[in-house]
Amino acid sequence: MTGFVDDTNSRTNCLLSNEIPSVEELIGKAMKDAQWWNDLLLSSGRKLEATKCSFHHLRYEFCPSGEPKLVSGVNFTPKINVKSVDGIVTPIKPVANYDDHKSLGCYKGPLGKLAAPKAVLVAKCKHYTQVLKGSPLNGREADMLETTFFKDTVLDSIESAPRRAALQKMGFRANTAKVICYGSWKLGGIEMFRLADKQGIGVIQQFLKH
Repeated sequence: MTGFVDDTNSRTNCLLSNEIPSVEELIGKAMKDAQWWNDLLLSSGRKLEATKCSFHHLRYEFCPSGEPKLVSGVNFTPKINVKSVDGIVTPIKPVANYDDHKSLGCYKGPLGKLAAPKAVLVAKCKHYTQVLKGSPLNGREADMLETTFFKDTVLDSIESAPRRAALQKMGFRANTAKVICYGSWKLGGIEMFRLADKQGIGVIQQFLKH
């Protein structure tokens, strides 16, 4: 059972038993654990958000070679409920072992399949692709630098805000050293676009053209 209050995970098993416990026995123990966790939260002035809770029933079958195989649990939906102080019974959602559940923004499941996180990443990438295609910005925005002679310090102050914003979106610190921002990727740099380089190259090209 996973209780999403302080992101707590609870696991119930009978590891000391010489015999394999029945499904009903394990579910009973899991329900008791869930009720204890619910009561503990109430005693501390908090409350279990049952709508954000779920559980997987893990059961293994062993192949002739002795290799354990996790059963998907498609045709079995055990029930776990918690009861409030006023007697209201709230069911905890059962999740099949082939299904993933979302925890802290990540999708995880007992079988370790990546279908759910892959679908999320594909959807996000498609969205960002449309955002980029619909953007009015293009590579010609900085062409005016071909006829200017700004000092590097001036251009650096101009590009400082967008550079810091881009770094944060890429997962870097906003004040990452410039040698890393503009350095070659072969040396561990990011190779970000630099207005001073654009101006220098543009001025030289304009000189050679005329």
